[in-house]
Amino acid sequence: MLKGKIPAAVIGVAVCLLMGCASASFAGEINGKKFMCEFAGFVRGRLADEANIRRKLSVIVQKHKDELKDGLGIHPELFPEMFEAAGVDRMNCIMGRHYEALARELDEKDKHAFYDASEKLDRWVLMLAEEEAYRQKVMPMPGFRDIGNIPSYISGEIIKEMQPYPAQKCEAGGKGFTELSAECN
Repeated sequence: MLKGKIPAAVIGVAVCLLMGCASASFAGEINGKKFMCEFAGFVRGRLADEANIRRKLSVIVQKHKDELKDGLGIHPELFPEMFEAAGVDRMNCIMGRHYEALARELDEKDKHAFYDASEKLDRWVLMLAEEEAYRQKVMPMPGFRDIGNIPSYISGEIIKEMQPYPAQKCEAGGKGFTELSAECN
């Protein structure tokens, strides 16, 4: 079982380093409202694609079943592959690559919502992978699971976090989530 919380910014920087992202700064070019609107759409899309993400994670679990017998949390080298399968790798790259610019350009409420939802989305992906490992009997099911480790609970928390942000009719002008994620190839 994955123990403790891994801050989203740490995951973003780690994934960025593993994937070779370069440092960049876009002071003044990020449109905070557009960024959060597009991010909310991205998050809702990922959550809506759970069945497809589970299928992809199931293949990864099967491929790495020997390593995963010891538990998912002690094999962080598998996280980038899982994040890529779930489509959250670009979100993590944005956090690592544009951390300083986002810290400057997003207001406190939006910053908190972005980093909190990002951390929860990463956790959601890892807990889906862990459930797939339990389902395939690669890892033994624990006798107790903290509610924070149950994907349906995590997705409910993410939805609640994103509720204030519309996912349609985003503002024009400046860079948003879509433009920043396109730079993370």
